[in-house]
Formats: sequence, structure tokens, C-alpha cells
Amino acid sequence: MSIWIIFIILLIIICITGIVTGYYFSLIIARPICRSYEETYYCTKGREPKVIETYNKLKKEKVSIDSVYGYKLNGIFFPNRKVDKVVILSHGVTSNLWNMLKYGFAYIPKGFSILAYDHRYHGLSEGKSVSYGYYEKYDLKACVDWLRNRYGNNIKIGLHGESMGSAIIIEYLGLYDDVEFCVDTCGYTDFREEAKFILRQDFNIKLDIIQNYIIIFSSIINKIKYGWSFKQVSPIKSIKNTKTPLLLIHGREDTVVPFDMCEKIFNAKKYGIKDKYEVKKAKHTTTLDSDEKSYIDHLYRFLESVGI
Repeated sequence: MSIWIIFIILLIIICITGIVTGYYFSLIIARPICRSYEETYYCTKGREPKVIETYNKLKKEKVSIDSVYGYKLNGIFFPNRKVDKVVILSHGVTSNLWNMLKYGFAYIPKGFSILAYDHRYHGLSEGKSVSYGYYEKYDLKACVDWLRNRYGNNIKIGLHGESMGSAIIIEYLGLYDDVEFCVDTCGYTDFREEAKFILRQDFNIKLDIIQNYIIIFSSIINKIKYGWSFKQVSPIKSIKNTKTPLLLIHGREDTVVPFDMCEKIFNAKKYGIKDKYEVKKAKHTTTLDSDEKSYIDHLYRFLESVGI
């Protein structure tokens, strides 16, 4: 058997293996198993009863917002006495709006109204897949426009995200400069880097060359099936030229989105107000729970620094 035949056979094996593993990983990424709306509600009720108590006391209305992609976004709007400033809450992957209310209710003493909504493919919203910010940033724009159409162009709007939700709002800032501030809690820098981390943590794939091999095929398949490639979600690139004030909050013990991603985004932002708050003993999505008073104090100081 000639060396060329052996080479061709090896190439075919590499391609077939790449297609199979890439398809599997792409499916895990784009169509993850999400927690149900009811499950998240009862989990919140059990772990954070104060959130449910506050929810029951507040005036609220269910809203349905049209995505530019033709599906409906489910949301809940909590109007304050005077609706002149609103924070939009952006949740993480497999979650829904219930996980974000604990952040939103911290804004009430500052006179904010709150818009919490489910991203595409999550909660009660429609949509057939998740894109980690690629399509979701345009859904977020629909939410911003919904508020301005309803309450006027002078309304002040802030964005508060967690994990994937943070990546979404940073991706949004890369396109639109029409909000007053942004709070990024444990967000990632670039989806390719986060995909590598997932392969290391969840699949015990340590070698960089194998990680890159899987990501290349997964990204190509993802582009064909869902319309976006992994390199098209890169918050660290989106943040470079934005002037919108940014507060980054990250747990030092985060094993899902490493803390150094927070530092990289902070350093990448060259213009406008920026601040960073490190919660030393916090893991992923536990920064508020780990030290609620310090978290809220730092948030309030940031809001004062941007004049809101």
C-alpha cells in the first residue's frame, strides 16, 4: 500500500471523526437541556424566598415582545412609580428570567423599573436554538425598542447580565451605543475560549490540538445548521470601542468562566467609565449570594459614578 493511499485513508478517518464529534458537540452547544420555567420558579422559592416575597408584592405585567426573527420573547415588566429608568435583565444558558430577579430587585430602591425576559429557546420564549449572543443581541435590541416605544426616547436604560447573559449585553454594546450602563456578572471573553473550557471541564479533553480539532468541525457544522460560527461570538472584540459605562463582577473561584476572562474584558475596554469588583470566595453565578451587601454597595457606587 502506497504512502498516498495511507494518507488519504487517514485523512478520511480524521474528517469522518471530526464530523461526528463536531455534530455532537454542536448539538450540545446549540440545543442544550434547559431548566423548565416551573422548576426554576420553585427552586427560587426554596432557595431565595425573599425574591418570591418581593415578586408577589410588586406591580407587574406579563409582556410579549416580537423578535426580528419572527418568534415571541416572554417577559415580565415591573413598573416603578415613575418609569424614567429601567434595567433589563439578561440570564445565562439553560436558565430563564427567574434567576435574574434577585439582581433586578436590588435596583428598586434606586427608582428603577425592571424588564426581565427569557432568551430565545429558554423559559417561555420561542426559538429553536441558542446562539450565545449572536442572535440574542438583536432580541435585546427589540426589548430596548419596546421600552422606548412605550415610554419615550428619554428613558434611561441599563443592562444587567449573568454568564451568557453578560456576553449577550457586551455583544449588544458592540453594535449599539444607546444605553446608559452595563453590568457584566461572570461573562466570558470569546465563545471559542469558553468552548475549550467546556471541553476541558465537562469532557476531560486536555490537549489543545484536540480541542481545536473539535471546535473547528463544530463551528463549521454550527454555521451550516444554525447560521453562526463560534468566532462570531466574541465579547472581548465587541467591548473594545464602546464608551458605555461597564461594571464587571466576577468570582475568583469561578470554574465555569475563569476569572481571568473578567480581567481580559476589563483591559480590552479602552473608552468610557469602567470598574471591576472581585468576589474572592464566589463561584460561577454566586457573586451576589456570596456577599450580597458588598455586591449591592459596589453596584450603587457604580450607578452614582455614571450619574444614575
